[in-house]
Amino acid sequence: MVIICVALEKELPSSFKQKHSIYWTRLRELKSGSVEKFKHLPFLIVITGVGKSTHISWLIDQFSPIEIINIGTAGSTSLNKAVWC
Repeated sequence: MVIICVALEKELPSSFKQKHSIYWTRLRELKSGSVEKFKHLPFLIVITGVGKSTHISWLIDQFSPIEIINIGTAGSTSLNKAVWC
């Protein structure tokens, strides 16, 4: 699985969210117990929210992804520390 992290839901186009609803979720949904629902997918877009980047370790522990792609400032606490892809 490849995990793609974005900070805010509004960064995903509405048309993508509607047509491909199984390929994205919020971090809080995953942490509330829905990990198994998504483990079979080839990729998953995770809306992380703004804040600390501790979610990366948690995602690795839960999914063992082959890659995690961070789009924009997802998981960063400030713009000057952001990882730009």
